[in-house]
Amino acid sequence: MAKIKALQAPLTSLKVLAPNLLGAYINNYMSVRAYKVLDIKTAKDPSFNLWHDDAITDLIDSDQLDANGGGLVELSRNDIETRIKEYKKQGQDASLLKSVLKDFGDEDYCQYYCF
Repeated sequence: MAKIKALQAPLTSLKVLAPNLLGAYINNYMSVRAYKVLDIKTAKDPSFNLWHDDAITDLIDSDQLDANGGGLVELSRNDIETRIKEYKKQGQDASLLKSVLKDFGDEDYCQYYCF
């Protein structure tokens, strides 16, 4: 019982700072460790622009972006392929989507660093 009382203050603080994490913290009983990022390597040229390329940005979950609209985002091959089919069906230009699809290589997901 003493351990539970000792945890009440930190859990209350966590609830205030990150209410969405509190349930995961209590229910999963697993720690989530944070590692310092040493290096992020990006391609020389941007694949798309968050401000202008709605065909892509509509597929990004806003929770992936920080308050300034940047951060690491992940796109799925399935979402891009589905959007390409929709664009073709509507007679819209899907060249940007096809270009982004090339970034995936053989992977089902691709990460982009937005800044």
